[in-house]
Amino acid sequence: AALVNLRRLALDSNNLSGQFDAALYPSSLIELQLNDNSLRGGIDSVAALPSIRKLLLHNNYLEGTLPPELSNLSQLEVLNLATNLINGTLPSYLPLQQLKYLNIGDNTFQGSIPLNWTDSLVSLEKLVLNGIEYASDDLEQFCSELRYLEQISISCSTATDSSPIICSCCVCSDGDDILDETFWI
Repeated sequence: AALVNLRRLALDSNNLSGQFDAALYPSSLIELQLNDNSLRGGIDSVAALPSIRKLLLHNNYLEGTLPPELSNLSQLEVLNLATNLINGTLPSYLPLQQLKYLNIGDNTFQGSIPLNWTDSLVSLEKLVLNGIEYASDDLEQFCSELRYLEQISISCSTATDSSPIICSCCVCSDGDDILDETFWI
């Protein structure tokens, strides 16, 4: 029998391995937790989950770039892709109007944080960028232009300039210590 009414699926920390393919999961899902496994491959299949609100894929071996298909997830509120092998430049535009929590830290992105994210991530409350280059002035622009932004977690060692961090909503962290249990609820 098909699981057409399945809304939440938590398979985190289950030693799952193999290729990640969102098409394997019911399109009715609003929450998918596959974090802390050994999944591989890209994440471009996420468009198969049009109703997803919470997508936790951190601590796997996912690779490739942040795909344009992410923009199809119009209801997405929580996205954690931290500690994978995702690379490339960060997309200049992420039209995720409902996104509140974004963790893309500890991957292998090149370049800096696109400033025009302030135009599209209007509901963002928490942003984790550990391991991603930034300029201190850019972070302050995020803090001032994103109305709901409460906190940006950054690595202390990835500033592209030598100026001190004077960002009003930044927390300097080289680990997951700022992520308490309520962060991803």
